[in-house]
Amino acid sequence: MKKYFVSLVLLLAFGILSIYGCGQGPEGPAGPQGPAGPSAEGFIVFKDGAYPTSAYNGTRDSYISSTNPLTNYGATQEIVVDSTTDRGLIKFDLSSITPTVEVFSAILTLYVSSQVPGPVYIKCLDKDWDETVVNWISAEASTQWTSPGGDFANQISYVVVNQVRPYDFPLDTNTVKDWINNPNNNFGMIITNDNSFNFYSREYTNANYRPALKIVYFTP
Repeated sequence: MKKYFVSLVLLLAFGILSIYGCGQGPEGPAGPQGPAGPSAEGFIVFKDGAYPTSAYNGTRDSYISSTNPLTNYGATQEIVVDSTTDRGLIKFDLSSITPTVEVFSAILTLYVSSQVPGPVYIKCLDKDWDETVVNWISAEASTQWTSPGGDFANQISYVVVNQVRPYDFPLDTNTVKDWINNPNNNFGMIITNDNSFNFYSREYTNANYRPALKIVYFTP
């Protein structure tokens, strides 16, 4: 009888707890909302004769050669890059971008016209140069490179090239942001590799094959 009584008490207690709730109580007030994270707001593409408009003419490109150290290749339709003798140069005018934006991503697209498979390196140039004058020895008419073959520093991209097709090179966003904020720091890029490849220049007759720079940005 005593055992029966204890069981009955336990059963009643369980029923009361089930009715009034033992686990989840009423929902409390919502906490404060955290700050919104950054979101991509837009993008802009730079390509001579095409983007942002067909009037854009802000790309500069050339290559320099130790084989012909005093020759300028600023008007050529293909940029030659060879591990032992030739280095490509390229630069984009970014002055139309508002300095207050933050750079979410930056992609340099080069259309490879011929290649021997191997890695390609993009590095920052440390000295300004003139497309119509630049060669292995000189950056501008009255200015020589500190070291023949170009003055360059940190690597900002790396891609293995092994086909004839367009290749995307993701660039360091802090570097691109600095070019936007401080146009006087924008000396462009030098392109080197471990084998050899060519890509179409800004002078190439078909604008679809010319170098392009796409920048995705957001407003903080």
